[in-house]
Amino acid sequence: MLPLARLASGISTHGKCMNLLLRKRLITGAAVAVAASGLALLAAGFAFPIKVSSPTATLAPRAASRPAEVSAGTPQRTGLADLTLGELQALCATDLHRPLFDPPGAAASQGESPSATPLTLQLLGTIDEPGHSVAIFLARDGSIRLCSPGESLDDAGGPARLLSVEHQKATVLYAGQRHDLVMPPVP
Repeated sequence: MLPLARLASGISTHGKCMNLLLRKRLITGAAVAVAASGLALLAAGFAFPIKVSSPTATLAPRAASRPAEVSAGTPQRTGLADLTLGELQALCATDLHRPLFDPPGAAASQGESPSATPLTLQLLGTIDEPGHSVAIFLARDGSIRLCSPGESLDDAGGPARLLSVEHQKATVLYAGQRHDLVMPPVP
């Protein structure tokens, strides 16, 4: 057999391996077949769309909370599309965030002075390095604040000033009193 004939047939001299040209043709042919089938599926998807129906949302918990409004002659609401504009505005105005702290007790609502408000800052962490110490606090509104000694933080009862940072401990001046905040134990 001539070397040119062996190349065309794709058989090596031993007949066990494909040559490089035949492998390239085989891979190219497979890639063309996959691309053609993908285009055919895409065209079929546009030509024959599938309609999927989803169940409508119901207001069963809402209807159960107001049984006096539902009577035998009144049609019952079955979806969110039946809500009025005022009901949608009230729904959108609802604050869905959970409170980070319990609401103030009865003592705070009776008009005590702001200086009697307890410190609500929580120490989350400390970085204790000479000249570069930082304390990490969780504020009442849920924000996390980084402070160096000498900086002030706003709290519910007024400003608090960070005096010092030690290993897992921070000292804060709040309402004229020193408070030592210690990190919670690691579980």
